[in-house]
Amino acid sequence: MKSVGEVINLAVNETLGRTFLTGGTVLMALLGLVALGGDVLFGFSAAMIFGVIVGTYSSIYVSATILIYLDLRNQGRAKTAKA
Repeated sequence: MKSVGEVINLAVNETLGRTFLTGGTVLMALLGLVALGGDVLFGFSAAMIFGVIVGTYSSIYVSATILIYLDLRNQGRAKTAKA
């Protein structure tokens, strides 16, 4: 049986390409809105760009670290063992 860290590492590696491609595609569309959208869409598009960058970073680096820290797999076993 694999450890929690190994499973999370495998999951992050399998989704890494999709995450970057999705974030990049959305960023291209948002950069078009920033450049061509005028004053009305500039603030919204800039906020969305910031959100996409933070969300992409979070889904790759932060969430895996938090999951390893919480070690949810072992907590589930402890609950089923008590029942």
